Amino acid sequence: MNKTVSDRCYIIVSPKDRSSFPRTPPRNIQVYNPTPNSLNVRWEPATGQVQQYRVAYSSLTGTRAPESVLVPGNIHNGFLDNLIPDTPYSISVSALYADGDGSPVTGNGKTLPRGGPRNMRVFDATTSTLTIGWDHAEGPVRQYRIAYAPMTGDPISEFIGEVVCDTLSLLSVTVGLLSPRNLRVSDEWYTRFRVSWDPVSAPVQGYKLMYSPQGTDRYVDFFVGDVASYTLHNLQPGTTYDVKVIAQYTGGLSAPLAGAGTTLYLNVTNIETYNVDHDTFCVKWTAHRAATSYRIKLNPVHPSSKGQQEITIPAGLPQYCFDGLSPDALYTATVFVQTPNLEGPGVSAKERTLVKPTPAPTLPPTPMPPPTVPPAWAVCKGAKADVVFLIDGSWSIGEESFTKVVQFVSNVISAFDVVGPSGMQVSFVQYSDNAKTEFRLNAYQDKGVAMSSLHHIRYRGGNTKTGVALKHTYEKAFSSENGMRRNVPKVVVAITDGRSQDEVKKSAASLQHAGYSVFAIGVADVDFVELQEIGSKPSDRHVFIVDDFDAFDTIKENLITFICETATSCFRMLEAFNLTEKTYGSVKGVSMEPGSFNSYAAYRLHKNAFLTQPSTEIHPDGLPPAYTIILMFRLLPDSPSEAFDIWQVSNKDHQPETGITIDPSSQTVSFYNKDERGETQRVAFDDRQVKSIFHGSFHKLHVLVSSTSVKLRVDCQEVAEKEIKAAGNTSSDGYQVLGKMSKSIGSKGESATFQFFIILILFLKLLINGNFPAPDVRYRLQLGLDQQGQMLRPPVYGKRNPAPPRNVDTERFRTQRTLCVRTRPEPPAASLTCRQQLYDNVKLFLELLA
Repeated sequence: MNKTVSDRCYIIVSPKDRSSFPRTPPRNIQVYNPTPNSLNVRWEPATGQVQQYRVAYSSLTGTRAPESVLVPGNIHNGFLDNLIPDTPYSISVSALYADGDGSPVTGNGKTLPRGGPRNMRVFDATTSTLTIGWDHAEGPVRQYRIAYAPMTGDPISEFIGEVVCDTLSLLSVTVGLLSPRNLRVSDEWYTRFRVSWDPVSAPVQGYKLMYSPQGTDRYVDFFVGDVASYTLHNLQPGTTYDVKVIAQYTGGLSAPLAGAGTTLYLNVTNIETYNVDHDTFCVKWTAHRAATSYRIKLNPVHPSSKGQQEITIPAGLPQYCFDGLSPDALYTATVFVQTPNLEGPGVSAKERTLVKPTPAPTLPPTPMPPPTVPPAWAVCKGAKADVVFLIDGSWSIGEESFTKVVQFVSNVISAFDVVGPSGMQVSFVQYSDNAKTEFRLNAYQDKGVAMSSLHHIRYRGGNTKTGVALKHTYEKAFSSENGMRRNVPKVVVAITDGRSQDEVKKSAASLQHAGYSVFAIGVADVDFVELQEIGSKPSDRHVFIVDDFDAFDTIKENLITFICETATSCFRMLEAFNLTEKTYGSVKGVSMEPGSFNSYAAYRLHKNAFLTQPSTEIHPDGLPPAYTIILMFRLLPDSPSEAFDIWQVSNKDHQPETGITIDPSSQTVSFYNKDERGETQRVAFDDRQVKSIFHGSFHKLHVLVSSTSVKLRVDCQEVAEKEIKAAGNTSSDGYQVLGKMSKSIGSKGESATFQFFIILILFLKLLINGNFPAPDVRYRLQLGLDQQGQMLRPPVYGKRNPAPPRNVDTERFRTQRTLCVRTRPEPPAASLTCRQQLYDNVKLFLELLA
């Protein structure tokens, strides 16, 4: 369309209309700056989106085939070199577009004639030499050819290099003796080849031959007579030789005629290694047609590695395997071809053996269970966890004391209810200089058999490398290959009698950050600070010290109780969604990033993630009437402004039933569920503390739900409590989703972007006097402090100082205290005495709440 602005007319062309305009070729081609070997070309550009220009040129005399060069579309000149002097050329330029070539434009040019050297002079004549000089020829001269001859006889030609001189070239030429010409090599074999040459036309006494392996100065020379060829013998196979032929005159020797010849290769080709393991590998190659046998040498690069050997094998099978090698060692394997009279040069291949893998735990012969299997303790009824006993087997323990430790582990296992996939899985790891899994988590499915198997474990001895053992426990003992289960608590019981000879803090932190509960037991003079680093927090619950190996019974009751309490506690919901350091990489749309608290890693939920798990994996019997949801999260700059459910429970048709909604647009937090009539009820919180969570920092939300109210706490400060009606039953065959946009419908949808590292659901049925402990009590207990704020050091138990008895009905304690996501029968009312006895143990809940 046309549009007039300020008396000027503009034509706006849409992309659809551009193809209708014709393309004009390049114009005004010009050829300039000719030299004897080059021409310059320039032109005015063609129209349109030119990608390249093709400059084609050919000699009008037809002495060479046409050639061309390509020039980028934004360049409008070209340089043509390596042309023939004094020759006319036809030149054309055409534009190249994405969809084809444009029409060419042509022009002509001619190179300049080449001038030779000028002003030659001859002077300083002697009886055998002449000195000549000349002015340089034009252009880049590579060499000058000087032809000279006596006034009678054949002419003599000699090629010399460029003489550099500004105005005058001077050269002394010796009129020497004629040299042979045209050296040739033929009849090559493994140890010989024939050398031939054209003889000189002058009378000679004969010819002298010189040869040496290429790259060396070890020349062999001898006189061969007045012949024109000679066969060199006793050469090395597959070797290139420098060869020189010299004419010998009565008056001296001519300049040498040089060349090169190569004997046939007597060596293997395509050598390669295969079947590499920690103590063996094989080598193979392409068979040689002349081989009758192969000599094979294997040399370790490091002298301390074992396996050096040499062997000769028949030529029928071009391969060989070495064994008895050192793990993680570099070797050089060399193969030589042998014939009845010869051996060729060796051809080598290097290979490194693999690192020796940790041997798979070998199960001892299945022991017979003891005549009577002890009954389970009441506190361990229904307990379900993966437990690894990490036992110091160093020299400082001694075999007698090691046996006492094994018996103590057997006594602990005897208190468990079910040993196997439906209950407690147990593994035994012994360590000294390194760690070995004596049996895996899924090795035994019978308590009696597991107890009996402990007495088949042999004491190892060695140094005390507790850091190595903790790393082995985290990476290998707790692995799916060893039978580790998802969604069950992970427990480590470490027993040692001394200071570790390596660093333990990093490996211990890996276990603790993964959510594993680590109990550290020290015997006698141990390093208490190191035990605190190994054990989980609070230390007074997870760190024990006994004065000798006969005092384990003094801590047995407390240890078993704490283990079984942990085994019936809730699991971290993140683990149910595969959000752990080991497994998060398999979850689409989730990345791990540095967190802000105690070096814990945080997870970022991206827009393309849709994290969902069946409710049967989390709470198969549905939500109970009262529970607490704990969230630690941070909104990001790219978090959505629309509402999203940070946690949601839906039915099997993905219709939401219960959830917590974060709404950045209104800066509110709300909770919703369905009442007993199936109608959705929602309560919203918009207080000042609530609005702080929308300012980009990590914040902790506690949502306490009962049958009559919903209470919200933000960063440990109570916000408000609002009434709701009693909730109806939630679906047990539905799904739980993290971060689902509220507008998303169905089994697929968008996720909100945010960071988080704690999402827990606690079903707390027992509170202190019916209430949560005061915040100052919670944080004091979390840190392991007494009422005066001093660090609680665990007492050293022994015969003189036995552990205090637990005057509490452990069965009642187990049923009244529930942190697991499985619902349990409603317990009888707890007495005031029972609650007081349980006050110290509420730290288990508070550790998770914090």
